[in-house]
Amino acid sequence: ALAQSLVIHLGQLRTMGSGGESMPIILDDPFTEVPPSTKLTLMELLARTSGSPQVILLTDQDEMLLHMLYNPALRPGMTAAEARPIVETLARRMTGGDS
Repeated sequence: ALAQSLVIHLGQLRTMGSGGESMPIILDDPFTEVPPSTKLTLMELLARTSGSPQVILLTDQDEMLLHMLYNPALRPGMTAAEARPIVETLARRMTGGDS
């Protein structure tokens, strides 16, 4: 239900501006009470839809994101397809999704 609501609202923002242009969405730590497995699904959904509309995600987990970004398993020049499974594994471990 949460993912469906997010998709509906993102779709509405695509044509909400004057002249039909998209409007940005700013999310201020929207997933604090969401279970880790659901949080990953919602983050993937946001990543797939970012750009139209622009999604700005504010979170208290900046330290976690920096840790992931500078993890030695991620190398400059990697494609998204190469990096995605590494980032997903790191995210699950950091959010308690893996035991």
